[in-house]
Amino acid sequence: MKVTYSIVAPIYNELENIPELYRRVSEVMNSTNEPWELVLVDDGSTDGSTEAIRALAREDECVRP
Repeated sequence: MKVTYSIVAPIYNELENIPELYRRVSEVMNSTNEPWELVLVDDGSTDGSTEAIRALAREDECVRP
């Protein structure tokens, strides 16, 4: 059975940091050639983080809102 690595990150008003978090995580995980997912858990953001997470999830199936 193949293991999928799950990276879970809490998000609270991190709109400006989400792209960099995604870039770094995807760079490292893609280099492993292993299946992975990035689970971004919004903890009540009011700065548009929720929408940014959803948009990222539509663009990349590895991202889970």
